[in-house]
Amino acid sequence: MGPQTWRKLGVQDTFTNASSITSSTNQSTKPPVGSNDTVAETSEGFCFPFPKIPERLWTNGGRQFGAPRKAKDGSARKHAGCDLIFPFGTPIYAVADGVLVREPYPFYSGTYAVEIRHGNLLLRYGEIANGSYTGGASVKKGQIIAKVGRLQSGSSMLHLEIYTNSASSASLTTRVGDFRRRSDITNPAPYLNEWKNNLPKP
Repeated sequence: MGPQTWRKLGVQDTFTNASSITSSTNQSTKPPVGSNDTVAETSEGFCFPFPKIPERLWTNGGRQFGAPRKAKDGSARKHAGCDLIFPFGTPIYAVADGVLVREPYPFYSGTYAVEIRHGNLLLRYGEIANGSYTGGASVKKGQIIAKVGRLQSGSSMLHLEIYTNSASSASLTTRVGDFRRRSDITNPAPYLNEWKNNLPKP
């Protein structure tokens, strides 16, 4: 959702410096740990989806994972990803080598989404521009794969969702749960906080 929508929802939009990024969902900002107790998906094999850090961080206001939202039926739900605010048409980069799981499809407010498996993670790159996907059936780390879309409100961003069971073929969107998403959804912030140390080359 865009800033206009956040303001309508009464969501505060505060800002912090990159050096003081914290998670507001009580989840650790340390790199996630895999099932074998080793640090998973660090910046060594992954990169940030843009060659620079957005001015408005993904850990504040309506951009953060878990921020309040309203479902289509009017009931309360939580924001299922992190929003990276960039101008319409900004190139989006693959965070790692990956395989296309679901081709671009209508997502939210006139934008599209694509699903890519990156190792043990499944990423939904949401709110991309219609017709902008150029990644193909497989992608390489740091490859331009799409462009930032524009919501009907005029806002533009990449809405990034991360799922930890990349082997599952179940739909990511559901009608149940706090997030209205599959149960293996996870907070993207700890990953982004790690990946920001490895920016792709434009």
